[in-house]
Amino acid sequence: MKKHLLFLLINIASSIQASLDTTLPFNPERLDKTTQQIVEPSIIVINYSCYKDLDTCVFALKRMNVSTHYMIDIDGSVYETIDGNKNLIDLVNFSDEIAIKYLKKRAFHAGHGYFKNARNEIINDMNSHSIGIMFVNQAATPLDNPNVYTNQDSNPTQWYEFSHEQELACAALCNKLKTLYSIADKDIIGHGECAIDPMTKSLGRKVGPGPLFPWKNIAFLGVGLFHKLSEDELLQPCSITTLELQQELASWGYSVPVNNEEDSATHQAVVQAQIHHDQKNIDGDCRSCRLYYIMKNLHQQHRAQLMISEKN
Repeated sequence: MKKHLLFLLINIASSIQASLDTTLPFNPERLDKTTQQIVEPSIIVINYSCYKDLDTCVFALKRMNVSTHYMIDIDGSVYETIDGNKNLIDLVNFSDEIAIKYLKKRAFHAGHGYFKNARNEIINDMNSHSIGIMFVNQAATPLDNPNVYTNQDSNPTQWYEFSHEQELACAALCNKLKTLYSIADKDIIGHGECAIDPMTKSLGRKVGPGPLFPWKNIAFLGVGLFHKLSEDELLQPCSITTLELQQELASWGYSVPVNNEEDSATHQAVVQAQIHHDQKNIDGDCRSCRLYYIMKNLHQQHRAQLMISEKN
């Protein structure tokens, strides 16, 4: 099972790289769609670029006729890239007016998806309701990568870590955006957490920003939510059913059946939740006590934030 999951992650990442390397015909009709105004965003979707430098990333996006609102370079520089160009953002003087200007256009960054936001709205057209932030990061492509991600006794695959400068820039940018648009911390997610297969309606179409994205670190900086449980608390035994874990995941916003069956769709939802919230234990266990405890803790944090928000 563990090897199967690892190969799944490798194959998805490899397919992303292969699609970027393909020279696609220029499609001005699709690029014109970026002029459509975005609906007020309620979600921030984070992804990686699969390329190691900024210029290649911007070029690849343009050739693929896709786009993202912001790109964060390895040195922490932030660029607005919605039109296929790179405009440097001054985060120190990043006013509400500038942020609104850059988000007037709809980016092609997330595609067909599913996520239930904190407002209990089910979002399928992610591009019309979300802000896209892409990190310059080569992801799971090179074999000479010194940063090896291993899943216990599984064969290793390799991913690039994100820089500390990128973490700080992400925190500054997201804190500004979530305040401006009243975006809940629970709704700052990875592309893999919302990208569903249009046919099966299940997750697993993408894995970005991958298992090395520093969700815990940026949560410490005030962006997103990460569990606050100790390892001892996570190792406590339990006897939950698949249904109970499905209910927790569905309540959080994931596309997952609630049928008490250990099916492929549930397995994929568990994997995507673990990539974000339990990166050292990506096993797809549909009755994972660890993930069940984590989701319970995340719900508690979210409810606490709602109570504070209501008082204010």
